Amino acid sequence: MKRKILAIYSHHNAVEEYRTFRPLSRIKHKVTFVDYVLKKRRKVGDIAETLYKKGDIWFIKYLPDNNLPALLLSCRQILRERGKKVKIVVDLDDNVFEIPFGNIAMFFWGNSKIEKMASLVKYADLVICSTEPLKDYVVKNLNDKAVVLKNCLDLDQWEDTEEENDVVKIGWVYSKTHIPDIGECKKAIQEIKKEYGDKISIELFGGDNTVFDVETVVHEPIEFRQYHYKLMRLNWDISIAPLVDNEFNRGKSNIKWLESTMAGSAFIGSKVAPYTDSIKNGKTGYLCKTKAQWKKALKTLIDDKTKRKEIRQNAYNEIVEKYDIEKEVEKYNQVFENL
Repeated sequence: MKRKILAIYSHHNAVEEYRTFRPLSRIKHKVTFVDYVLKKRRKVGDIAETLYKKGDIWFIKYLPDNNLPALLLSCRQILRERGKKVKIVVDLDDNVFEIPFGNIAMFFWGNSKIEKMASLVKYADLVICSTEPLKDYVVKNLNDKAVVLKNCLDLDQWEDTEEENDVVKIGWVYSKTHIPDIGECKKAIQEIKKEYGDKISIELFGGDNTVFDVETVVHEPIEFRQYHYKLMRLNWDISIAPLVDNEFNRGKSNIKWLESTMAGSAFIGSKVAPYTDSIKNGKTGYLCKTKAQWKKALKTLIDDKTKRKEIRQNAYNEIVEKYDIEKEVEKYNQVFENL
């Protein structure tokens, strides 16, 4: 049965692209995308009817308005009283309910927005999560009606690059939300740079040259629509993704492994879900917890070009098999058809 879905989004960024536009634009159901802004005062009943005309499934990723949760729940109740069935679906790809103290993500969310998001998740008809740990958290604490639909890539966006570097490039796609995550990786990078000197290049996509306290090449952040193209052109040999093991990070997805692999890099990540759930250590990437493990993995990939290519190729094959958005579309179709 074909359904009518209203997808309410806040802004077209990377997360909305992966979790809203990319999957929903491919499904068989009719989807209307709306950048929701309440521009003038209207009766809740009138708003409810307007939304209902666009879809009887309301899909929400972020909160474009702090009052949206209460408004949607009120609209759903009014429509039910009028004999019209509406389903609310919330998509989560971060555990915003467990942001650690001091993480800059709290400045975006804030306690009030988190509480409102929790209320929407609690009373949603379905919660779509990007990972199993995130689903487990939601089921345990907020709503037992949850499913996993993982982050996937549009493989047509990526192409192989054959250009050889003069030095081994080690890169990290960085944002300030990862300041607490550097930990043992930072110590390893400092020692590796001291040992290899000009034979390696430490690079950041975003961030600044003080992150590792060693000579660092910094590439400025760009708009998401150009992001994958830029990442390929950086031509990193090794891509890293350190994470502290906490509830917040265990709710993240493996998107950095997916993207960096498709851009041509061998991957090293922390021994933390999401990477432990997808990476085969030593085969499709390396998983590290201590400084010694980070150093060993880095030295192995710096010294052994063949191993870098083997790791990347194994990961590439896995991603093509399991993380192609075209193969995930049918799961989305079934989820909405069964609501």
